[in-house]
Amino acid sequence: MTNEGLQHGNTNLEIDELGHLLIPFYRNSVCKDELKQMKPNEKETIIINLNDSDQKGSHFVLCYKDGEKKYFVSSFGDLPPQEVIDYLGENIYTTDLQIQNFDETTCGLYSLLISYLLNENIPFEDIILDLYRV
Repeated sequence: MTNEGLQHGNTNLEIDELGHLLIPFYRNSVCKDELKQMKPNEKETIIINLNDSDQKGSHFVLCYKDGEKKYFVSSFGDLPPQEVIDYLGENIYTTDLQIQNFDETTCGLYSLLISYLLNENIPFEDIILDLYRV
């Protein structure tokens, strides 16, 4: 995977280390093209880089699943790419609210934080509204 070394942001290795420490069902970070080789677990967190594995990393997003509840969050407010929809299926909770400035490189940390809070049973809407930048 070549999503290491986002412009002064966290690498996939750092994201994975934190994810495995903080989230009991953390699966791994992957590039979006790698999703087609995977099957969803009943409960999981995956941090996805929106570039393909043969490209430099661009932006980390959250893919979170707990039974029938499925979430996709991009700290820039992006909607899920087709690869995520194909992976998770229909009825994905998401938001188009931007919670990170475009000049920041904390997208992986936002993804981990949101997953951690969802795992603590904090309602999705509360998490996003608390993080939303007006």
